[in-house]
Amino acid sequence: MDDHEPRRPLESDDVGLIEAVVAPRSAALGRTLRELAFRNRFGLRALAVWRGGRPVRSGVSDLRLRLGDGLLLHGPRDKALLLDADPDFVVLSERGARGPHRPERAPFALGALLLMVLLVVSGLFPIQVAAFAAAVLVVASGALTMPEAYRAVEWRAVFLVAALLPVGAAMERSGAAELLAGFVAGPAGAVGPHALLAAFMALAALLSLGLGGAPTVVLLGPVVIGAAARLGLSPYPLMMGVGLASAAAFMTPYSHGSNLLVLGAGGYRTTDYIRVGAPLTLLVLALLALLIPLWMPLRG
Repeated sequence: MDDHEPRRPLESDDVGLIEAVVAPRSAALGRTLRELAFRNRFGLRALAVWRGGRPVRSGVSDLRLRLGDGLLLHGPRDKALLLDADPDFVVLSERGARGPHRPERAPFALGALLLMVLLVVSGLFPIQVAAFAAAVLVVASGALTMPEAYRAVEWRAVFLVAALLPVGAAMERSGAAELLAGFVAGPAGAVGPHALLAAFMALAALLSLGLGGAPTVVLLGPVVIGAAARLGLSPYPLMMGVGLASAAAFMTPYSHGSNLLVLGAGGYRTTDYIRVGAPLTLLVLALLALLIPLWMPLRG
């Protein structure tokens, strides 16, 4: 290249660097980028692979990919969106996958966040209205474009939650959940107050896997108060146990929003949540059953 020829920048609004990693259970594991026709498929050039704490810069196209390999890629940003949609790779670089940074619009994004918090804390609007207003402000100010906003939404989580809502409504309106609560409260109440507390917490943790935490508490609240009145117990420790146990939603990806958000990015399966979440749920429930009666006596 002539010394007087101007060099093109490595990054611009249209071209940039993208960082990605090989996803768990990826079909690309054990294969090379050449075998995958990576450059033809995505229009991106692999500059280096980060493996074992060091970069590999030579022979990148013929290097067999391993789990955890990090790829430093270069190419058009719009082509990076194809990689972002491929389940075999996880794009780490927001700049590459979502578009160019707009630091001059940062005050608008920060102002939208503060506005949402103030509207919710002040009680003027519910969280969904305040969040929508903040989103409109972000897009209207140019801090985010509509295509970028659409791509940022985890649509699988949205549709999965929408599909679960009728299931929760059906259990509530048909009386199935109340029947289940009465079936659990009867035998447990005959054993003793501690058994009743443990039974209600286990039921809350179970129902929250499909209904969600808030509907579970609303559904079990009257049942818990009625059972406490019949047995002469204080409703406060029972309700505390139900409230905390319903938040122990670790065993399924659809029991909590944060579980859903990492489901696609990490390439996880439902069995992964069960393996990790089941022991954690049992540990949390055991600690709650021991600690709640110490702070809140079961007999008022």
